[in-house]
Formats: sequence, C-alpha cells, structure tokens
Amino acid sequence: MESNWSHFLDNTFEISTRGSRKLMFSFAMDLDGKLSAFPDDVFIKTNYDEFHTKFTAYWSKFSNYNLSKGSLRSSTVAVSRLFSDLSPKQITAIDVAVQSVFSYETPEYAGLFPEGHKPFYSGERALRLTALKVLQAAMLEYPDLAEASNIVLVIANELELQMSNQSKKHE
Repeated sequence: MESNWSHFLDNTFEISTRGSRKLMFSFAMDLDGKLSAFPDDVFIKTNYDEFHTKFTAYWSKFSNYNLSKGSLRSSTVAVSRLFSDLSPKQITAIDVAVQSVFSYETPEYAGLFPEGHKPFYSGERALRLTALKVLQAAMLEYPDLAEASNIVLVIANELELQMSNQSKKHE
C-alpha cells in the first residue's frame, strides 16, 4: 500500500485561513506583532521586514475592501428605501393628483394606469423605474397634470441616480 505524504507540504496557515479575510487579517496582525518583538535577532528581523511589507499591503487592501463593502451597503439601503417609499406613499399621492383631474372610470385615467398600480409596487427595480418614466411621459399629454408630471420626473430621476451610484460601487 502506497501512502501519500504530499499533504504534509501544504501550508496549514493558508489552508486554515482560506476563504476568510477576517481570520487571515487576525492571524497576520498577531504574527506581525510577535515578529516585531525580536528586533535584535537578525534572522527574525530579515523575515519580519519581508513579512511586514506584505502585511502592510494586505492591511491596505483589507481596509479598502471593507470600506467599499460599507459604501455599497449604504447605497443599497438608499435604493431600497427609495423604492419602499415609492410603493405606498408617493404612488398614492400621484394617483390622487390624477384623480383630481380625471375620474377613476375615464379612459384618460385608464391610459395613465393601464395595469393599475401593480407595476410600481412589484417586479424588478428597473421595470418599476421604467413604469414611472412611462407614466411621466403619458402625463405630459395633459397640461392639468404638469405639476404631478414634474413630481414623477423628480422621483424617477432620484431613483435612477441612486441606482447608477449603486451599480458604480459594484464595479
């Protein structure tokens, strides 16, 4: 029976920290501190200088990663909040503005909201944004809805800006 001794050549520290940036950072921070405690030992000092350079670069990348992760999370929360506000609050206000000009049973109202409010409340965010832009374009045909049309335009532009910022942070 033949035995395979190659697993003894594996780097146990790399294997134990694989997939965990936090664990790698914690381990490296601890090692950096311990190696720096022996400035008079030439062998340890040589290895420490090489390790410390790499650790400092890793620390910088780790910090930048966490910063970008936080920034992405922030923009995701902002987009989510805008879309949750869109559902009950703003669409109802827009609907009230439209009904002040056109009754619910009129063909004009049906033309502005052919699928009711569903496209604004459900579906992918891009489709919900598109529904707002289509509503705004349809409202331009009616001068009495100019103010409501401007409100829809402001909401759509804000959503589009926040979604654009979020996608830039993903890159």
